[in-house]
Amino acid sequence: MTELGVGLMGCGNVSAQYLPNGPRLDALRFVACADVDAEAAARVAGEYELEPCTPDELLARPDVDVVLNLTPPDLHADVALQAIAAGKHVYTEKPLATSVARAREVLDAAASAGVLVGCAPDTFLGAGIETLRAAIGDGAIGTPALVQVRMLASPPETWHPSPAFLYADLAGPLLDIGPYGVATAIALVGPVRRVTALASRPRASGRTSAGAEFPIVEPTRVAAVLEHDAGVLTTLAASFDVDAPARHGVEVSGSDGTLVGGDPNTFDGPVVVRRRGADDEPLELVSEWRHNARGLGLRDLCLAVRDGTPQRASGALGLHVLEVLLAIRDSARDGAAITIG
Repeated sequence: MTELGVGLMGCGNVSAQYLPNGPRLDALRFVACADVDAEAAARVAGEYELEPCTPDELLARPDVDVVLNLTPPDLHADVALQAIAAGKHVYTEKPLATSVARAREVLDAAASAGVLVGCAPDTFLGAGIETLRAAIGDGAIGTPALVQVRMLASPPETWHPSPAFLYADLAGPLLDIGPYGVATAIALVGPVRRVTALASRPRASGRTSAGAEFPIVEPTRVAAVLEHDAGVLTTLAASFDVDAPARHGVEVSGSDGTLVGGDPNTFDGPVVVRRRGADDEPLELVSEWRHNARGLGLRDLCLAVRDGTPQRASGALGLHVLEVLLAIRDSARDGAAITIG
């Protein structure tokens, strides 16, 4: 069946996580890339056999059906609106926007134009979290009651060449790695209706590996409790201050046992069922989408456009994840529980 042409907007580091998976993703093909830095666009185009172009040229291309929006977060809404105005479907890296109002503006524009919007993260579509979801649906642990999600990272200056943006306003661990944990919790036990949180910022500044000082604006330690519509409670921890792996950072406890495994920050397992007085029971992963399967959400959108299948990594989910994240931020700042509107 016909594949949709995808044009990549933004040729930074994240593009190298999507483009290698192109041959594995049915329903789409990458055709062009664009960046405000023409050299970056030319470099990526040469490496992946794409057509380099300017942002305006990409939006005007008739062979581009979907725009993959990998621009910086504060440009996500503007670029998405430009693509929608050009009649393109849009899949945006997280977050959908940097405010709930702008995110809703994007979804309203898409609805009016008759195009679809998708949003990262898409790790919950991978083998690990999908196995957890299937096991919950099959009743492996009875009625779910509590979810624990850990999103833990060492200081970004130890692993990123330009870490300052990860500490800036509307970044930090909550907005950078927190979306993976929140999207996972929603995928497993449903929408969130209320949150409460605490956060701390023990350092006011940091230094790059080259010695340049930068400010730390957002808290680097966040702990939140999410109350889901179903009555399940999720505890979410996100930090840039720990030397500990986030791998297998999900536990779902229910009336008949606990599921342990999956990694919200990747697509992999393993997953086990743990019951009192019994050995752990490993579960077979339900799909082949393991390791780096970045692009599953883009594929999800393209299949919805082409075949009419239901969207899971949708703009609506991206909006709800953003609502929850910003409510956590507000709760930690104001010391009050926040109801999701």
